[in-house]
Amino acid sequence: MLGLLPPSRDRISRSQLRRWRDEYDGPVDKVLAKTAALGMRIAAHFLGGSWVVSKMLGQNSKDKFLSPSRETRINNNERFVLYSEVGELLFNLQHVEGFLNFVDHMRTHDIESTLGELQAGHILKICGTPFRFHKADGAPKGANYDLEVLAKNGMWIPSEVKTKREDAALSAKAVFDVLKGAIGQLPKGSPSFVFLQTPPSWCREEKYHEIDEGLNRFFRQTSRVVSVEIFFQTLDRYNDGIARAYLGIETQNPRGVLIPPQGWNVLDRRDANGWRSLLTLFTQ
Repeated sequence: MLGLLPPSRDRISRSQLRRWRDEYDGPVDKVLAKTAALGMRIAAHFLGGSWVVSKMLGQNSKDKFLSPSRETRINNNERFVLYSEVGELLFNLQHVEGFLNFVDHMRTHDIESTLGELQAGHILKICGTPFRFHKADGAPKGANYDLEVLAKNGMWIPSEVKTKREDAALSAKAVFDVLKGAIGQLPKGSPSFVFLQTPPSWCREEKYHEIDEGLNRFFRQTSRVVSVEIFFQTLDRYNDGIARAYLGIETQNPRGVLIPPQGWNVLDRRDANGWRSLLTLFTQ
């Protein structure tokens, strides 16, 4: 019946979330399976059941990032974490300005890049940094960016999110090229941010010089991108479970325009109190 659910514009209350939790009728001893099922139910609410069947279960879709037929090796537990993550991100970010426009965008674009936009929003939210989704679809060149982020000086900063696929090879040129690709989507004459989601392997200490080299080359060629926020997710296995964490690294452009006294840092605050983990619904 999940595949028959139409997409909804209504927000999901916590009481509705608990009702869906209580309707779960799968294996009672599989917490990851329970949270995955709830994540899929949330995704079906906003994106439609047919989207879940196609994109998450891999039926009739070329986009295999979440599907069981994904070529990259991924076990069931890791897939369950991704399923629950999609729902958790949608639930927690549903009240951010521009969310419904983002959902429309997610429905028609590839999962890995749109998930990266949600994950950038997750990091900003747990850092207590206000942001809003920007409607990029149909916008002219220079205005088709993903987010607007409130800096400490009160300015709303146009921000583009880029995602490097998990099998992408790391090189200074790869870093430079993806950052350069964001320039055309950001407005001229305004400071801007680029959020770059990378595979975790890119940020290992012995490899970080490649990122530094790519960043320095990029900063030498622009002054309007005032900061680059590199972030990635780690999945650490323990016993029969998986712990998920996000890590972010901010680098400010020394040639950046209009550098305020407070700087351009947006990931240096912490306010995770408003974030609702789906896992806690089954473990607390």
